[in-house]
Amino acid sequence: AVVSTQSTGRESVEDFKKKMSTLNQEDPKLKMMQKVADAVAPVLNREDVDLGELLDLSAMAMETWLDARYGAEVTDHSIFAALTQHWESEFHNDLKQPNVLPADVLTRVTDYVPEIVNYVQQIIDNGFAYASNGSVYFDSAAWRQE
Repeated sequence: AVVSTQSTGRESVEDFKKKMSTLNQEDPKLKMMQKVADAVAPVLNREDVDLGELLDLSAMAMETWLDARYGAEVTDHSIFAALTQHWESEFHNDLKQPNVLPADVLTRVTDYVPEIVNYVQQIIDNGFAYASNGSVYFDSAAWRQE
């Protein structure tokens, strides 16, 4: 599909660039995000934009924009379950290729999110990790000093 208006694409990229500007220059995500912004810019400057190409190139920017605008409105959490089930199935299919036997017990991280959040908070409280731009980083220097 070809769209003649690029306003939504441009708006999402502008929001994406604003998010980029809030990152510390040392943040490892910044370089990756800059590559996305650089790849999308020439496509948005065309008179007619190929929607498929734009979506492929701007997936990260669109995800950031959609999440910021509408993420709080998601009330049907089955979409998250469907996504994880899809990739879990893909993982198991990949294991069949080299003839790896299936696991006897399967533990899903999504079943333990509250416990993981509490554990990470304890690590932060103990001074061995810190939050930055929505992520938590392990402070290896603090850990070595201990």
